[in-house]
Amino acid sequence: IIAGGGLYQYMRWNKASSLTSQLATANVAQVGGLLDQLDGYKRWTAGPLREIQASNDPSSHSHLFSSLALLRAGDGGLDDVRSSWLTANPEVLVLLSDELRPQSDQLKPELWEELTDESIEGEADTAGRPFHRRFNAALVLASYDPPPPTPTSSPAQQDSLVDLAPSKWDAHAEFITDQLLYFANIDRQYYPSLLKLIRPASPALVKHLSQVMVDPDEKELRRSAAQTLLTDLLRDTPLQLTDRYLIASTDQILPVLQVIDASRTIVRPLLDKEIEAELSLEDSNWQEKARRKSMAAALLLRQGASSDKIWSVFKTDGIPDARTRLTQRAIAIGVDPQIIAERLQV
Repeated sequence: IIAGGGLYQYMRWNKASSLTSQLATANVAQVGGLLDQLDGYKRWTAGPLREIQASNDPSSHSHLFSSLALLRAGDGGLDDVRSSWLTANPEVLVLLSDELRPQSDQLKPELWEELTDESIEGEADTAGRPFHRRFNAALVLASYDPPPPTPTSSPAQQDSLVDLAPSKWDAHAEFITDQLLYFANIDRQYYPSLLKLIRPASPALVKHLSQVMVDPDEKELRRSAAQTLLTDLLRDTPLQLTDRYLIASTDQILPVLQVIDASRTIVRPLLDKEIEAELSLEDSNWQEKARRKSMAAALLLRQGASSDKIWSVFKTDGIPDARTRLTQRAIAIGVDPQIIAERLQV
């Protein structure tokens, strides 16, 4: 019995030793699985993990991963990971966000303090990779303390999907959007992690992303990144996707037409509501409203709908070249030009 017990203890120690050694040299994608395997080996891992901590620089992955293992086992503290917390790349930040979720209530106040400190500027790590502590704080807060969700009910029962109730995210939405576009362009290897982190905060950001996407004065690199982000963030919410793309150009909306078509019953109330909107040239925002109305009409025709309300959109209402532009837009997204020609001749 004693010999059997000794063998069991040795096997447990040997397994724990192997796991801690693997953790010290693991890549980020392997860490979560190794931490799960280390659960239950606390008796044999605390010492080796502390040795890894002591023998590695606090900014190293080895130090961070061993600190996370100790924290999960109840033998470590948040101070051991704070040096990496706001400087990590997006892939590491996904790991940190998941592992520190049990402490999220404790972390939220200091994360908000970091995000709201406008004196903080962008930095670069020892390898030259840029990072921004405020942006990292926003990426973590996106899941720890997200903005209110976008309404998912039909816009026929809402005043608008475009403007949501104010939240504390609004004051920082432009900064976060700018940083998101910047890092989406320079850190393509981290794009999936960036998208995963920021997705819960999308209700506060999609308005700014759509504005960048359609702004002709913006650099093409930013416009393209905004379009990609907007599509990826809203792909699973076709009502919000359609709402934002109503102001897009025909070239921009073409890649998402299949998503919109597949959800035609969901988006139909929004499109019907838009074609009924009254336009006035005295409205300071009439051009955007006109784009939304004409794109809604074009989408309805593409989906096979036909009504006096839809065709009434082709009336110019004093807007120069409105019929020509709408006809070109409808044809560009796949409406049969013969149907338009026959109807407008009536």
